[in-house]
Amino acid sequence: MNRTRFASLLLAILITLSIMMYIAPSSASRNEPDNGNRDDLLMFTARIIDISETSLEVESETYNGTVIARGEWFYISNSLGKASWSEAMDIIEPGEATILMKFYRRSNNTIPVLLGVKQEEIVIVREAFTRSSIVDHKNVRGFIEISGVLAKTGENYLILNKEGSNILFKITNDITWRVAGDGEATWNQLRDTFARGDHIQIYFKRLVRFNDLFTEFTGIRGVADGYGTIIDLTNGVTITT
Repeated sequence: MNRTRFASLLLAILITLSIMMYIAPSSASRNEPDNGNRDDLLMFTARIIDISETSLEVESETYNGTVIARGEWFYISNSLGKASWSEAMDIIEPGEATILMKFYRRSNNTIPVLLGVKQEEIVIVREAFTRSSIVDHKNVRGFIEISGVLAKTGENYLILNKEGSNILFKITNDITWRVAGDGEATWNQLRDTFARGDHIQIYFKRLVRFNDLFTEFTGIRGVADGYGTIIDLTNGVTITT
């Protein structure tokens, strides 16, 4: 299946609706290198000293200096979305953070490039890094079922923990859900119904899984969408599309 179609669907799972097929890493650009050799990667705790429209300045025992941040980014905060660095930079702030970076070699130069920032419950990751971290996908005619414990709800997503692995479910706010025995409602009206720690069962159609490095940094093993039913086994609420 062609890369352009999948690239647009990968963007949709994180921004709008769905992921349909596997995408191979695109050719590297100046701003968006792929994962590259693990030996070129650093993940460490640092203090962010300065945030500009092109870079971060950090200091730590591992690395001190500037890392290039231009490009496109996915973010997980109160909501899930995609933004250019000039927008994503406003999500983070100076102070302690976990940094993921790569030394990207071009000609005789070694360029320090930012791949991700994690600060408390906020995570931002470079789009190209996300794309090249995919290891497999599922897209079924029927439904995939996953049961687990609700770890977090956001404005347009929820995170389910299954046996130590977190799966992020993208939820579109304009979908109307049928609530068993109680009419219809939007996700904004329903999300407070589901509490952290509740046991949840979800039936859905599409799932992508990420590699160990992406999971180690973001805490997310997979991203899913294409819902049929969400059942809260703790409080008995059932919603369907």
